[in-house]
Amino acid sequence: MMTLPNPVQKPPSLQLLEWIFTPLSQMEECAKRYGDIFTLQLGRNTPPLVVTSHPQALQEILTNDIEKFTSPGELNTEFEPLVGKQSVFTISGEAHQRQRQLCHVTI
Repeated sequence: MMTLPNPVQKPPSLQLLEWIFTPLSQMEECAKRYGDIFTLQLGRNTPPLVVTSHPQALQEILTNDIEKFTSPGELNTEFEPLVGKQSVFTISGEAHQRQRQLCHVTI
């Protein structure tokens, strides 16, 4: 089993409420406390969410080989109201790969 980075030390229910009502504040607070990469647990029966704000990590995720980083879009449908149905975060497979290739990160 893979060890996830810097798990947030709050109850999952509180993490979920913060994610719904104050997501930007939550991410800023967590980045200050846990660093550029941290793990949220938004519910007991949901997979953990690894969040990063580190520019080099974002560049690697968005420009690396599809075999190394994939998006389980079907698990991210709750983000559709925030990012849209065709977001790189909410689609999978070939559509995800096509969208990711359109992303160009310049640092």
